[in-house]
Amino acid sequence: MGIMSALSGNPELKERIKGKTQQQADVITYFYGGKGGCFGEKTLSDAEYDALVRSKADALNLQQKALDKLGLDISQVREINPVCLEGWFHNGNKTYSRRGGDRVLRSSSYQITWLFFSSSQVYCYQYLINMDDDGKREDSQEFFYRDIVNFSTKTKAVEYQQRVGGGCMKEPEVKHFTDDTDEFRLVVPGDQFTCAYTQSDAVTRSIRAMQQKLREKKEG
Repeated sequence: MGIMSALSGNPELKERIKGKTQQQADVITYFYGGKGGCFGEKTLSDAEYDALVRSKADALNLQQKALDKLGLDISQVREINPVCLEGWFHNGNKTYSRRGGDRVLRSSSYQITWLFFSSSQVYCYQYLINMDDDGKREDSQEFFYRDIVNFSTKTKAVEYQQRVGGGCMKEPEVKHFTDDTDEFRLVVPGDQFTCAYTQSDAVTRSIRAMQQKLREKKEG
């Protein structure tokens, strides 16, 4: 039995998922905090939601899509290894946000960025996956090393609301939270290219390699 068959206890959620696919309804229900009522069905777990996002991302073959969009062959961008940065994208009330039971702050939008490096330029391709609707966003840009001020990271505060508590005889309470998220920045005079990313040892090594390459280009 699907989510749409058991919404009598939650009319607000019913309105939010009107016209959505079953998977989109499942995603919105996950972020909304459940269907409510005394006989609500099981919602997605954190791991199940992660698996949905991973499946959608992997099916897109974004590294090749990026190369095609930028008009590149991988042999042209071997200055350092290509870098892939991924992370949850939070955009105020335009996205759903939820801190899971594992303390990870997730969003209904997931951003994937590929960066490629030739001897003279950095090529950037970014794809935003929306899990709660059919929307997507692509962006591609190119930068000469001489124009790049730096590669940097920043911790950014995200404000969001989340329904907590509740049960058969009690409405959940909407609470407001602020959590930190990580952002990578390619800075040029008067502008910057930004992307969400998730910290890991591999990502830290990749960022350091980018910073070292930029120093070499500036000094050379």
